[in-house]
Amino acid sequence: MSTTGCSIGSFTISPDLSLAVGSRIRGNSLVAVVRSFLAEPFSARGPAPTDFLAMICVVGEWAGLARAVVGAPVLAFGLDVLLVSIVVIVLVATVRLRPRLPWTPMLLVATYIALAAAEIFNPNVPSAIVGLEGFRKTAFTMVSFFVAAFTAAAGGGSALRFAKIVALGSVPAFLWAIRQAVFPLPIDQLIVASSGVSPTTFHSGVVLRAFAPTSGPFHLGILAAFVTTVALVSALRDVRWAALGGLAAAVLGLTLTRANIAAEIVAILVIVMLVRPVRAAIRAALPAAPMIVVLVVTALLAGQVISLPPSGGIQTEPGPSSSPVASGRPTPAPTVAPVLVNPLEDKNLDLRLGYWGGFLDAVRERPVLGWGTSSAADGLEAPYRASGDRHFAPHSIYFKAALELGIPGFILLVTLLGWTIVASVRLLRTRRSFALIAIGMLAAMLVAGLTGPMLDAYPMNAVFWSMCGFLVVEAGRDETGVGPPAPDRLR
Repeated sequence: MSTTGCSIGSFTISPDLSLAVGSRIRGNSLVAVVRSFLAEPFSARGPAPTDFLAMICVVGEWAGLARAVVGAPVLAFGLDVLLVSIVVIVLVATVRLRPRLPWTPMLLVATYIALAAAEIFNPNVPSAIVGLEGFRKTAFTMVSFFVAAFTAAAGGGSALRFAKIVALGSVPAFLWAIRQAVFPLPIDQLIVASSGVSPTTFHSGVVLRAFAPTSGPFHLGILAAFVTTVALVSALRDVRWAALGGLAAAVLGLTLTRANIAAEIVAILVIVMLVRPVRAAIRAALPAAPMIVVLVVTALLAGQVISLPPSGGIQTEPGPSSSPVASGRPTPAPTVAPVLVNPLEDKNLDLRLGYWGGFLDAVRERPVLGWGTSSAADGLEAPYRASGDRHFAPHSIYFKAALELGIPGFILLVTLLGWTIVASVRLLRTRRSFALIAIGMLAAMLVAGLTGPMLDAYPMNAVFWSMCGFLVVEAGRDETGVGPPAPDRLR
């Protein structure tokens, strides 16, 4: 087996990644590869389950465009079926091989999924169909955790390879997003119309955010933040990865999603501070500097609220779910000069702080039962409005869990996130590259999740839980010494 890796464009891919895109399928037809995977999912001679999972995530980036073209979430449904199929195949193989697994975090994930499934039948949920859609948005993609954990425990997959497949596979979507931001086409407006959320989500003032081909700017923004992190850490070994980091940072800036931008700045700074020795930290700062410059400039631009006179812009009125609902289409007013105001006086910030107070009251009202799966999901406000049940727009992964699943769901989520943070810190000793990517991803998600439902953002939610699955297994192996060593120190 080759140990020199391979190249895609200007990027040199590590031997781990070359296993997925080169030598592992060389000389085999696609049918033979699939047959080999079905017969022996964890075989070193074929693609790992997490390689297929990464490809599902890459294809899932185009779900928004596909839905706009077809008029239904056909692509998303097809990818869900593929994900379930991979879970079943991996589960059967795991039962047969019985690898050593970290049962505590796996039990936490399983409990969260089970609780979300039970909450579909909450009296506040209008129908089982609405509840299932909410379940799909949040808890369903957590099964990716088990695919990654089982694969890592069996020694059949690589976390770095998974992350790099997702990063490189995102390039076409990023180029499409830049085109959409600079020169939007009618097909891009179809994504807005078919999204099920307010058109205001796709605008910052009169500026159209980058969002295509995903379902929205926050979906694209958190994905771009992850790819920026992967590229920055990879650039410590091959500086050419910095080009991908610059592209991802530019796309993140064009989304004008302030939470994602601020979160990724935090993630970059954390990564640079954790790199050792000092010489390596200096080397890390070189590719990080231009990425931070791009993000800071766009953060400052997005942080200054564009104020329009009453005759222009988007008029809003309070909706029944305590969230702004657009009552008209955005009307660009190019002759009106933007008015820069203090970010601390941002009306959006004031509104969200006001929402949080109302959400706390709602949590106190139903601290154990919660309001049901889908009651705080984006794009599902219409059926709640029609039925008269309560729906929330929490703009937070933490409030979303507490509102939908009650305090038990919130505790489960926070415990899971805390477990992965500890696991990533442990791995800094032995698998530094993977640990740095994981820490950057967690830092961005935890910060951005304060003001946005980022774990609803497909396909980044599947990417996130897959990386967490890798984390808990690798950290457990590092602690007990069980399984083959996987050194990954920065040089």
